[in-house]
Amino acid sequence: MYVDESGDSGAPGTAGTTPVFVLTGLVVHELRWHDCLTQLVDFRRWCRAQHGLKLREEIHASRMINKPGGLVRIPRHQRLAILHAYAHRVAGMGELNIINVVVRKEGKGTGYDVFENAWRALIQRFENTLNHRNFRGPANPDDRGMLIPDHSSNERIMRLLRQMRHYNPVPHQPQFGMGYRTLTLAHLVEDPSFSGLEALVLCPVVRSRCLPALPATTAERILQEERGSKLLQYPGSHSLQSGVYPKSAGDREPMTPN
Repeated sequence: MYVDESGDSGAPGTAGTTPVFVLTGLVVHELRWHDCLTQLVDFRRWCRAQHGLKLREEIHASRMINKPGGLVRIPRHQRLAILHAYAHRVAGMGELNIINVVVRKEGKGTGYDVFENAWRALIQRFENTLNHRNFRGPANPDDRGMLIPDHSSNERIMRLLRQMRHYNPVPHQPQFGMGYRTLTLAHLVEDPSFSGLEALVLCPVVRSRCLPALPATTAERILQEERGSKLLQYPGSHSLQSGVYPKSAGDREPMTPN
């Protein structure tokens, strides 16, 4: 599972801290890793041909919209169209699974450990889903998982994972009364591999999904302001002309490059 963060893990009520802390985990099975890579490379080639986005240039949601740097050469409505098409591409890849953990700091005490609670929830969900074999896609007779986080508080994540292998109290559901169960990790192998995500081929998917999507009205406004009348469409996707967006998840279609 590739993991990236959005926001900061500063204590609730601390000046300058973000209101939320988000972790996004991208889970891809070893038997589908190469297929996913091929689809993403095909998409990046389409981006290069249609919009001039080089293959080595990262698709990072916040930078594509607000801080483009060298990507300022690509008009803003086209950068937005790239993000929109990318979201469709990922949604059409049934081999991928995404886990999101969002910690809203409002109402939490200053002693609440945002970082540990978020990572504990993400690791536990990964473990539970492996244990119950609920991930989409292929499965081995007995699957195991591994964490590949971006560089963060490496020592804290490693220490937490090692602790959860030996002592991992999980509170009972309210209907079962007070108390907890100790559910030690059994399906995660090795320590986390802290390779900077920028060096990994599937990292843009994590980084583009880690931030909340723009509301459709905002996206439409940007397209109209930038006068994006040109049809910006990834083969098999919905038209992006004049802010035409799918109304629900059911409207999404798999996108296969020509």
